[in-house]
Amino acid sequence: MPKVHTIRKSRAGKAISCGKCQTPIEPGDQYKKWAFRYGGARYRCMKPECAPRPSDLTQSRMGEILDIVEQIDGSPDTAEIETLADKLDELVEVAREVAQSYADAAEHFGSQGDNQERADAIEAWIDQFDGKGEEIRDAVNTIQEAAQAASEGPEV
Repeated sequence: MPKVHTIRKSRAGKAISCGKCQTPIEPGDQYKKWAFRYGGARYRCMKPECAPRPSDLTQSRMGEILDIVEQIDGSPDTAEIETLADKLDELVEVAREVAQSYADAAEHFGSQGDNQERADAIEAWIDQFDGKGEEIRDAVNTIQEAAQAASEGPEV
């Protein structure tokens, strides 16, 4: 992989622009530059979204793997997904409490009537979602482990 240099554009020299966003790099602006053994120099402005990624710094087929790993890393934040899984678990617990309160109210009437029907309907609904939060967390962990292993690359 080539080394990435941070440079400040001098007043002289040819006009250059960012290879990603096409923003012109003006004299006095900082930018990133790297070059491969065969091929010209590459330039990027200092915007965080234009920073060179590992897949940009290789010309080998490994770049295809690195590109997909970057897409996984750029996917919705895993913390957000885990927060949603926590909310799902919280929803199931609250629904379970509500179902229990309906079931308790129905006991006075021999576990029959509207309250028992509501309790049964809520319990049936809970069965669809119970344990799904843990499944989501397991899937997130599997994806993170696979992305980590892929970013380390195969041992050659």
